[in-house]
Amino acid sequence: MVFSDATYDAGTLRLEIHGGMPAYASSLMITIKDSEFFCRFRASYPAPVSNCKWNILSKKLIFRDKDIEKGRRIYAWLSVEFEEISTYQGKTTTMKHKIEGYIKPIVK
Repeated sequence: MVFSDATYDAGTLRLEIHGGMPAYASSLMITIKDSEFFCRFRASYPAPVSNCKWNILSKKLIFRDKDIEKGRRIYAWLSVEFEEISTYQGKTTTMKHKIEGYIKPIVK
């Protein structure tokens, strides 16, 4: 995934990591409030897939600086591992994916 966006409002930081694999069009949404953060992955595929869901297996987010304010760039390292479970024509397939790397969006 190659792009990252950040918004900060009422003490909540929202990050969106998108563009590129593991899907045709996918994004990883991260919500950070206080010392906790939550992840959600979603994707759309050009091939027929039904009952597709994603389970987060592990996650880690390390900020270089915790000073977050609008208009300022944040630097962080992210690692999220998840499994994708999909069913097509009665066959269930499970695949593991990992999104990992540095992000540096400007907070809006």
